[in-house]
Amino acid sequence: MGEARHCWHCTEWLGFGEDVCPRCGSVDRVSCSSGACPGYLEPDDEFCGWCGRDRDDPDD
Repeated sequence: MGEARHCWHCTEWLGFGEDVCPRCGSVDRVSCSSGACPGYLEPDDEFCGWCGRDRDDPDD
């Protein structure tokens, strides 16, 4: 169970474990963990579309 956070697209709070915003319908995303990469990953993404880094790769 993750922590509560704001939707990346609007100001609605996402509850614990919610992946879809109840207000705007946006799917939750997290920033890529690869240094200065500007990419984001949605919950079902296996790799970053910007840099190709696998979600499960350890941080550098």
